[in-house]
Amino acid sequence: MTKCWSSNRKYGKTTSRNSAVNKKAGGSGSQGRLPPSLFPGRPDFQKACDTMVSCVLVDDESIDLEGLKLCIPWQELGIEVLLASNRPAAALEFIEKHEVDLLITDVKMPVISGIELAKSCRRGSPDLKVIFISGYDDFTLAKQAISLMAVDYVLKPVDDDELIATLRKTVVQIEQEKEKQKKELWLEESFQWYQSNVVSDLLEGHYDPKRLAALFEDETLASRRWAAGLIEVDELLWKVQAGGGDPETEPRSLLGKVYEGYMAHAWGFACKVAPNQIGFITHLDEAKAPQALQELIRSLKEQAAISLTIALGGFVDGMDLLSESFREARELLNYKLFDGKGKVYTREAYRAKEDVARESNDLTDVLDEMFAAMSSYELIRIDDCLKELFQLFRGLRNTISIYHFAVHVITRLDNYLQSIHESLTSLIGWEIVGLDVIYRFETVEELHRWLRYQLFHVSELLLNKRRNRNQGLFEQIDAYMEEHMASDITLKELANHFGYSTNHLGVLFKEYYGNGFTETMITKRLEKAKVLLKNPKLKIYEVADQLGYRSIAYFSKQFKNYSGFTPGEFRG
Repeated sequence: MTKCWSSNRKYGKTTSRNSAVNKKAGGSGSQGRLPPSLFPGRPDFQKACDTMVSCVLVDDESIDLEGLKLCIPWQELGIEVLLASNRPAAALEFIEKHEVDLLITDVKMPVISGIELAKSCRRGSPDLKVIFISGYDDFTLAKQAISLMAVDYVLKPVDDDELIATLRKTVVQIEQEKEKQKKELWLEESFQWYQSNVVSDLLEGHYDPKRLAALFEDETLASRRWAAGLIEVDELLWKVQAGGGDPETEPRSLLGKVYEGYMAHAWGFACKVAPNQIGFITHLDEAKAPQALQELIRSLKEQAAISLTIALGGFVDGMDLLSESFREARELLNYKLFDGKGKVYTREAYRAKEDVARESNDLTDVLDEMFAAMSSYELIRIDDCLKELFQLFRGLRNTISIYHFAVHVITRLDNYLQSIHESLTSLIGWEIVGLDVIYRFETVEELHRWLRYQLFHVSELLLNKRRNRNQGLFEQIDAYMEEHMASDITLKELANHFGYSTNHLGVLFKEYYGNGFTETMITKRLEKAKVLLKNPKLKIYEVADQLGYRSIAYFSKQFKNYSGFTPGEFRG
């Protein structure tokens, strides 16, 4: 058996090469990360990963260390040696900053012994596997190694085959442990994903007792009185813009901290409902709930510098009624515009404010109508809604009030765009809605004009995106209509041919052409008529026949209404 060196060797746990090198470079892996349950799509257990085991070698004897590096087929064993050092202190510093699976170290070394090194490394990396190599057949050292749960204790001179066998066994052990951890993580993330979907369904009014039962380890929880609510990150648009790409100011990071902050209290369950909002359900004591939620606002502001506003709907007797509580929470959140952020809004606290309540409900209705008009490119309707909004807020008298109003409208606009898989970022970027822009306004009229421009601009961009998406379809439709110009084709026939419902295709016609199918077909026929009438060999009745008109009189009337001339006058 070959003995090409006489020192010890080390080995590491299964990990990706990138994660092994980058561990601790960016801090905690979970902090500031939106939990998997807040995202659509089930966690993927089969996600590909590199399975190389990361390893650090330590021996104060440089010759032994070099022999260890060269005489073991590390790559064939599935091991990547990240560091080989004759300085234990350097190895300790490296392991503290990187993810390492296996440490192979000499026992007897000056300053820091292998035992001390392993103990120090284990404090920060409890899963670290250790193989000790020693030139001393010392029972005391072996006993200490066993107490550290070392994988093995190998004596010098080392038998390569013996060490290789030990390494193979260790690799298998590490891979099995990593696989177990991966499965446990997948199960946890799957449950979070499942929980988030159940909560989202409850908030939307879809009640399924069987799915709900899976959430409760304590069956008595389901029989309690529950309420639904909304947690909104204040001024998230401005935080993202001011962050300049800092991951800590990204929406997912901020929202993830809020989610974790809420779930840490075990008050109920939560899910993401908008880019800046967490929806939640809670079984808190009704009398204590506002105070507890206010404490959540305070703690997240102190610990993570996040400002929150929370709206809590009324408590209900059945979980099938939580959608009503959530609807009430949405309405209550509108009070933020009137009374400010960083508060908990409840039905009891605002029941007496009837005038504000009416304005709040009116605001919601007008915004909903305005965003619907924006989506369908109805500019006049957008303008009418905006005028109505400013009528609601004719009492605004200072810059701060104008600021709150603008932030509220823009935040609701971005929430709406997210619901249709768009965003202000993707459409127009953040720069035009900068905080400094709003403070430049000296009058409400200036703000009115600015908002109208932005809404018109977004509406036009949405229209153009839809047209671009449908351009290929309508190129085919144009060709079909041209080919069947002489026949009496209908929207239903066209829809069947292209695999659309009649209603859906009718909407697409309106979006793409600006007119419905009938008006578009008439226009195409009359434009074609202009071309055909320039051919002196064709009689007028022949032109009408080629375009599907069975009555020359009707053709002449439509042509004159369209062009201002009769077919004969047009031909000259």
